[in-house]
This record gives sequence, C-alpha cells and structure tokens, in this order.
Amino acid sequence: MGKFDNVPSREEVLRRYFKIWTPMAETESIPVDEALGRVVASQKTTLYDLPVYRASAADGIAVKGDDFKDKMPDTSNFKLGVDFVRADTGDDFSDDYDTIIAIEDVVSMEDGLKLKDDVEVITGQKVKGKGSHVHKGEIYLTKGNRLRPTDLAALVMGGHKDVAVIKKPKVAYIPTGSELIPEGCTPKRGENLNSNSILVENFLIEMGAEPIIMPIVRDNKRDLKEALYKASSKADIVLISGGSSKGEEDFNTKLIEKEGSIFQHYVACVPGFPLGIGFFENKPIVNLAGPPIACYNGLDWCVRALIDRWYHRKSLSNLEVLAIADDDIRVQKECSLLVKLNLYYDEDNKLHAVPLSHHKDSLVSCLTTEGQIRTIMGGEQIKKGDTFKVELLVHPNEIPRK
Repeated sequence: MGKFDNVPSREEVLRRYFKIWTPMAETESIPVDEALGRVVASQKTTLYDLPVYRASAADGIAVKGDDFKDKMPDTSNFKLGVDFVRADTGDDFSDDYDTIIAIEDVVSMEDGLKLKDDVEVITGQKVKGKGSHVHKGEIYLTKGNRLRPTDLAALVMGGHKDVAVIKKPKVAYIPTGSELIPEGCTPKRGENLNSNSILVENFLIEMGAEPIIMPIVRDNKRDLKEALYKASSKADIVLISGGSSKGEEDFNTKLIEKEGSIFQHYVACVPGFPLGIGFFENKPIVNLAGPPIACYNGLDWCVRALIDRWYHRKSLSNLEVLAIADDDIRVQKECSLLVKLNLYYDEDNKLHAVPLSHHKDSLVSCLTTEGQIRTIMGGEQIKKGDTFKVELLVHPNEIPRK
C-alpha cells in the first residue's frame, strides 16, 4: 500500500468535519473606536439624516437666489449679514438664503460684494439637502462585514457609538517538543528555536482570532495532558504542534484519542501530512505538524477554515494572479502539495514564479516568499514556461523586479 492510500483530501476532511461542527456565533457590543477588524454581528442602519436640514457644499457665501433670478444684480451695495453671509463646506445657514457662491468666484467682500465677471448663479446651487450625505434608515453594513477604517467612519456618521460584533474565537496554542527553546536564545546541539509560537500568534491575529500562546511543553505525557486541559479551559479552539507522527516521543495524537476524539489523522496535503483534527471537551482541536513550513500549511488550510466557520463567512483566501513558471512544478495524483514561490517581474513587466522545495531550500527562504500554490490532486503538471495561477502573499508593488 502507498503512503496516501485511503487518505482523504483536505477538502473532504473539512466538508465532513463541518457537517458536525457549526459554532453558534456569540455577540458583544463594543465602542466603535475599538472595532477595527471586527466582524459585524447584524446589519446596521443609519439613525438620522445628515445634513439634518441642509448644508453648504462649498466654501463660499450664501445669497438669496431671487436676487439673481433675472440678471446679475449690482452687488456693490450688498451688505454682509443682510444680502449675504459666509457659509463654508458643511455649514448650515439662515433660511433667508438658499444659494451658495463658491469663494473662488468672490473677488472681494469689502465695501459691498464683488464677484468675478463670468460667475453664474443658479438658485439652489451648491446646497446639500436634508439626508444627502446620510439618509435615515439606510442599510449600509451587513452581518459578516469585517470593519475597515472607512466603515468605522460610516458607523459614526450613521449615529452609532457602539457596534455589535461577533466575539473573537479564543484559540489556544501549545508548542511541544523537548528540543524547543524560547526565541532569542542561542541554540546548542540538539536544540531548536520555537518559531511556531510567533507564527501561530500572528496568523491568528491576522485572521481575527484572539490567540492564547501557552509555554513550551516537553515530551512528557503527564505535562502534555495537564497543558491540554489548561488550554481547553481558556479557549474555544485548541491547537497543538509536534507529536503528530510516529516518532518515539510523538504522544500528542494518542493523548487526544484517549482524552478526546480524533476525527481524522493524516490528510493528503503536504508538508504536514500527519495533521490531526478532532474534538477535546467538545471543542475543535488541531494537531499541527512541528516543522515550521508544515505548521504554516496546516494553519493556512485548516485553521483558517475553522476561523472562517466561526464567523460564518466565506473564506478570506489570498488574491490569485497569473505567473510564468521558471521551473517545473510537480503535481501529484495522490496528494496536494504546498509549493512556495519567489516572484519577480521581468523587464517586460511579466510576473514570474520560481518554485522552492521545502526539502532542498532553507526554511527561512520558504517562509518569506511572495507567493505560493497549493496543487490540485491529480491536476495537470505545470511545466517550465507555463502560465498558472499563484496566490499572492504580498501586495503586487512589493514584488521585486529583475
């Protein structure tokens, strides 16, 4: 039997898992100025009209339209406060006036009013009517919207001081491995830096979750069990990395099976083939593979999907663009492969992709690419010179040129 015989695809695993896990979205009300990036829990409508009555649409002066109805009047005797008043953008003004002349068309307001010779005055010009900026009862944000700075401004304009949002999922992460040492330490023989904690923490923040990063746990069954229950008591979703394969000290999968349940162990997606997903105290638990690029892969396809499911939203997948392959990319029949890609523009402004290998290239190189592709099981081979879709991991303007 082959390594991937009877091993389901990531799509199949998620499809089956989501049949039995549909989280109930809890909500909370928070101040608008703390809501950046949060997910709206219900549609929002404006509470009143803006302008409340009317407002000037330009910096200028307010005049009486009837004075200009038939022809341009002699304005040399116009008096400020009688025949005209100042009215800047957004200002309301006395009901005695109904028309705005832009300040650019005003030559002087001393000793009467002097306007440019070619100025044209039409009654009602440059006046914003009631509700022209914001109309009472207007629906402008719907459930599931992730709030941007412009959305926060719209909420304030709509009269809202607070906004109901879906509570962030609390996601606990347990890094395991006797070889791990904290970041910033100098590794000795047999030691490895714990880079996964900062990877997981910031991935979760980017996805809109609240990370709870636990201390490193050595490969000890009792310590692992204690850490697992402690993490579960604090979180809605639990992640653990390492100990997912068949090594001598790979205890995690067996522990989850004993204390909870394993829904699926091994997924036809590499790197990170030994990933396990299940339930612990009725909460999702994911056992990510330990190597950083494998950990990232599990975060990107599995944990991302769990958080999207929590928010009841469509996947926040990366933007895809077309690129030219600078080398062959092997597409396997039995599994999906994450291939990291260095991207660059050539002198003709065509985008190229240089595939890296997580076996041959350095991990830091693989972690810092501008793009990636996750191959389709049994899909067509990608040959050097072929044009294919790549996921962008940076803004297009951040891609280097050669």
